[in-house]
Amino acid sequence: MALQPTWMKERPRSSPLLVYAWETTWKSLQALDGAEGDAHDGIALEYTHPQTGASVLPTMGCGIQMLRPGEKLRAHRHTGSAVYYVVQGNGETIIDGRRFAWGKGDIIALPSWALHGHANLSSRDAAVLFSIQDRPVLEALGLYKEESFGENGGHQAVTSVFGR
Repeated sequence: MALQPTWMKERPRSSPLLVYAWETTWKSLQALDGAEGDAHDGIALEYTHPQTGASVLPTMGCGIQMLRPGEKLRAHRHTGSAVYYVVQGNGETIIDGRRFAWGKGDIIALPSWALHGHANLSSRDAAVLFSIQDRPVLEALGLYKEESFGENGGHQAVTSVFGR
């Protein structure tokens, strides 16, 4: 058994932070409100490990995105799956042509390679989605791929509606 000197400590692979303060997150999102944002994700930030800058966990990433009032993001798909939690706002996500309406407290599960686009239905208030996804493990394995939807200006036609 090899012993390590007490002064040599390995950095933890997962984030030592157990809480990422909402106030800090919200201020960061608001500071970017005037920025262009991503066509597929709006104003998006990733929670990171404070010592390494990597994802909060070796195999899972966490993010937060803000959709400004009336913003309708372009559709895309990726090999990673995701689970979204609606922190605030009302909107919809079109997944492979099916419309899912959402509001504060709702959860949206997105399967791998599903074409999806989010929209904020409010003309006044921002919508905020928290997500956890498996992108870090897929990137580490060289299996992550992303593709934009090019038809209809990047927006899917709604072929069905999920009822609540």
